[in-house]
Amino acid sequence: MIQFFRIFVSVVFVMTLYPLQAQEYLGGLTQNQIVTENSRLKSEHSGPSAAFLTLPFFDDFRSTAGAPDAQKWLGTSAFVNNGFGYLPPDRGVATLDALDSTGQLYAQASSASFRADELLSKPIRLDSIWNPLPEKCSPADSLYLSFYYQPQGYGLAPEENDSLVLAFRVLDGDSSLNATSGKWEKTTVWKTVWKTTGTSLKAFQEKYGKDFVRVMIPLRDSAFFHAGFQFRFLNYASIANEINPSWKANDDEWNIDLVYLNRGRSAADTTFPALAFSGESPVFLKHYTAMPYRQYRADPTNALRTDFHLFFSNLDRVDHTVHYQYEVNERGGAFSYGYNGGDCLLAPFYQVGFQSCNTSCGAAQACPPVNSLFSLNYDRDTASYRMVHFISDSSQSPALVDSMVRIQPFYNYYSYDDGTPELAYGVASSGSEVAYRFKLNVPDTLQSVQIYFNHSPFETTPYFNLCVWLDNNGKPGQLIYQKTNVPVKAPAGLNSFTSYDLDEPLLVSGTIYVGYQQLSQNLTVGFDANDDAGEAIFYAVNNQWYSSQFHGALLMRPVFGKTLMTGIQDKKKSSILPLSVFPNPARNEIYLSTIQINPSHPAQIDVFDLFGRKVLEQKLVKNSLKLEKLEAGIYLMRIRYNHQLYSTKFLIRK
Repeated sequence: MIQFFRIFVSVVFVMTLYPLQAQEYLGGLTQNQIVTENSRLKSEHSGPSAAFLTLPFFDDFRSTAGAPDAQKWLGTSAFVNNGFGYLPPDRGVATLDALDSTGQLYAQASSASFRADELLSKPIRLDSIWNPLPEKCSPADSLYLSFYYQPQGYGLAPEENDSLVLAFRVLDGDSSLNATSGKWEKTTVWKTVWKTTGTSLKAFQEKYGKDFVRVMIPLRDSAFFHAGFQFRFLNYASIANEINPSWKANDDEWNIDLVYLNRGRSAADTTFPALAFSGESPVFLKHYTAMPYRQYRADPTNALRTDFHLFFSNLDRVDHTVHYQYEVNERGGAFSYGYNGGDCLLAPFYQVGFQSCNTSCGAAQACPPVNSLFSLNYDRDTASYRMVHFISDSSQSPALVDSMVRIQPFYNYYSYDDGTPELAYGVASSGSEVAYRFKLNVPDTLQSVQIYFNHSPFETTPYFNLCVWLDNNGKPGQLIYQKTNVPVKAPAGLNSFTSYDLDEPLLVSGTIYVGYQQLSQNLTVGFDANDDAGEAIFYAVNNQWYSSQFHGALLMRPVFGKTLMTGIQDKKKSSILPLSVFPNPARNEIYLSTIQINPSHPAQIDVFDLFGRKVLEQKLVKNSLKLEKLEAGIYLMRIRYNHQLYSTKFLIRK
């Protein structure tokens, strides 16, 4: 039986059992929208199945489309993703859980163990080998199937009565009539060749000393060598009971990676000639995954990390000299910069794991610096950047290469999350409150709060109060805004947030908290287990605020500014007008030609360097500005005059 307290256990191995009275909890999602969408697309665009496969069979689950590769697998119940696996050998895993091929809980889901997901290969020709020449295949060809697996990952741990099973398809001697083809065919039998029972990731790591464990299965039974050989992974799951409908959700995750079947292998053949990144592409911002561009510009130096941590490995059996570098390019702009991490020897993954920061060359690659600020464009309200990481060994033929991409947005919202929930966060008490802390560098106007509420299991629409609080010594303080009886809305698209607008824009500054008060029904909000903003999450019961014990990020985002912005603003529509100056480059003085300043109505002028620091501020009563105190370099000038803002860049040469 599933115990009630299981959902109070942190997925990042905080195994403390909190008091059962009105406590926060982590649970599974009741729906996987990516799998749901893949199921819909498959039904709309289904076509004939491809021909039988031949050796070798290999899948590293690099696709982030959600469904297994249709050229290799049958069915769509397994979830291909880059979020549930905790430090897999390379990016991407196939996750088996308690949600079916439509992204919903299985109809037979219960607290008793039930058969759940299946990862089923297409038929593989093991009767013959086709390369280089056709010949009969047999146990003498030394076939092995290998894979890596992990329980729980960033999800919820399978129980001891749950399991992961690998089975091979064999043909027995009996025959039956195929009603479709009208032919007599040999009966299909599935033979279990490997099985493991559920456990937590923490216990798994303590037992094996690894995050993922590799399994090697030899094919020695002649019954496996037929034209329609298949293998399948199955998981048996169990979910919480129905004492509370919000507890009935996804559970019991297993992650699978690097599935490889081929001839000519041995028990020691455990490697691949590849270099691979693991996990998500890192964020350069210190506290957030996204923030409004004007908030970044107000304090760019403190907004960025000094360095970040990368995970990449050598999956080969021999050492490789790995070269690392990254590039940053402004989308829709000319700004760019790069970093060269040089070359460093990297031993095989099974010996040393990921590249280490404990040596000078390893640190230059696995813990590289954030080498520059992002550009400071004062004539734009938004910006975004494409960051690409590369590892390679060009001495090999073909070269071993891998890359990883992240888009860094600076739009009009703050976020701690990556946009994809692995879990759901809630507080088990009617009337309880959830608050999320954000720090503004300059005053701004709060327009709305975007929230990803977990799909509701209730028959009636739940309601909540939308809230904004001021800070009180590091916790939520005075309630400064509340919108009551707001209905929870269904998401408008795939993994999409719902925007809950304030009745009137709210001018805020400093540290604020946004969130909600649940009413009669317990609500859960999407929880990103890959990005840690636990220190910014608070919950209140009976007007007493508590800090969250969980490590992760809520899918909740405050939106600021006049309008919702999703990309680079058209300069022609900008409220900032261009300013002409001369000479440019200048030395000791520069003149303004666009405007004519009246001495009785001074203009406010601010000058910034390329790091966003204000280096000059004064009232201007004439159309010229002295520059003697400024060093040589590129500067940005902003002038406010007659209720209009002007901006230009200029160069000083000494």
